[in-house]
Amino acid sequence: MSIHNEKMGTRRFLSRARFQILTALAVACGIAWAADRLRLDGVLYVEDYVEKPVELKALNPTLLTFSRDGSAPLDNIRAGQHVRLLGIGEDRYLVRARVTNGRADGWVVASDMEPIPESVIKELETKSAAAEKVKKAVARGEIEIGMTQDAVEKVLGKTKVKSKITDANGAVEQWTYPAYKTVPYQVHSVANGTNYVSLIQRKVQVGATIVTFQDSKVIRFEKKQDETAPYQKGQIQVPSVDLP
Repeated sequence: MSIHNEKMGTRRFLSRARFQILTALAVACGIAWAADRLRLDGVLYVEDYVEKPVELKALNPTLLTFSRDGSAPLDNIRAGQHVRLLGIGEDRYLVRARVTNGRADGWVVASDMEPIPESVIKELETKSAAAEKVKKAVARGEIEIGMTQDAVEKVLGKTKVKSKITDANGAVEQWTYPAYKTVPYQVHSVANGTNYVSLIQRKVQVGATIVTFQDSKVIRFEKKQDETAPYQKGQIQVPSVDLP
């Protein structure tokens, strides 16, 4: 994925009239509370990939707007003012800035801001590529290193077998998913001196998938097979009975 060249689609969640109403409420309260609550298509949200806050300086005076399309102005950003980068769109950035009435989250024209540091771009590209890899693994029904617990549940489902331990990696959490197999069993019985044999199916555990998490992300996973599990058919002997 290229931060510089990617063409992103757009999608408007609110009508312009509603944007203006929300903007008026936000300014009146001294904070644009709703801008960072909306997850818009075609926006790369920095907090999803970069742990440390990213600050940019305005190269030119620019307008901070509630809407990504440049409408519903919130306030002016002066040249030299620093803002926190929240999201990256095609030609605008979602930022958090100090404004006349306090603090607001809104959109600014990307070309009016200093370039995003190359180190941040590389981190975004690396982690977004890893996130895409995990997304594809979930679609295939596979586990990948770095998956979140939510992603694992999408692949394997929920499990009640959870434990917290300390190993060479420190404090970790392990989720165990037992694996079962249905095996045939012969039931032998004797009634009035006559031998009877019937076949039943029994569900037995034959192994497990163990997923280990640290900081809520997969650091390893393994499948264990129980070599002692009864793969071959077994037998059950029923005591002899005499029927009237």
